[in-house]
Amino acid sequence: MGFKEQVLEQKRELESEKKPYETASFLILVLLLGYQWFTIFNMYLEKWANNNTFFNTALINLPNFVERFYNQGSAIGNLLGPLVYIGYLGLIFIFVWWYCKKRGHAKWTWTLIVLFSPNIFLIPPLVLYATYAFRVYLYRFVKAIIEDFKVYDLQADLIEVEQAEAEKEERRERLKNEKEQAKAEKVEEVEQEEVEEE
Repeated sequence: MGFKEQVLEQKRELESEKKPYETASFLILVLLLGYQWFTIFNMYLEKWANNNTFFNTALINLPNFVERFYNQGSAIGNLLGPLVYIGYLGLIFIFVWWYCKKRGHAKWTWTLIVLFSPNIFLIPPLVLYATYAFRVYLYRFVKAIIEDFKVYDLQADLIEVEQAEAEKEERRERLKNEKEQAKAEKVEEVEQEEVEEE
C-alpha cells in the first residue's frame, strides 16, 4: 500500500463514527505537535534574530533533550536538537503507532498519550497502557468488588463495630478504675506509714 492509499485509509477511519475519540486524539496530536514545531522555530528565532520572537519560550512542552541541545549554545547542538527530535518522533511512530495499528488498538490515542501524557494527563503512559492492556483483569476485579458489595451486610458490620467499641470503652473504664484504686491504696499506705512514725 502506497503513502497516498495509507493517508486515504487513515482519513476514512477518522471520518467514521466508530471511534470518535480517535478523531479527537488525532486533532489534539496535530495541534500539540504543531505547537512544538512552532516553539522550536521560535527558540531559534530568539537566538539568531536578536530576541525578535513571536512569544516567550520559557514555558514550553518540548522534550527535555531538545532543550538541552538548544541550551548548549553551539551550532552543532542547535542542529542536532531538531534532528534528534525527528528521530524521537520516528521511534514513537514505529513502536507506538505502528504497533497499535497492527494489533487493532487506538493508534492515535496511544500516540497522543505516549507523547504528551505527563503534560496533559499527569499519569505515566506505562500506567495508562497497562490499565488498558490488562483491562479484562481490572474489570474482573471491579466486578468482584461490586458483587461483594451487593451481599455486604452493613447492619451486621455495624453491630460488630459497636461491640468492639463497647469492649474498648469497658476496658478503658476498667484500667481507669484500677489506676484510681492503685493510687488510693498508695495514699493509704503513705498515711499509715505517717501514723506509725508518730
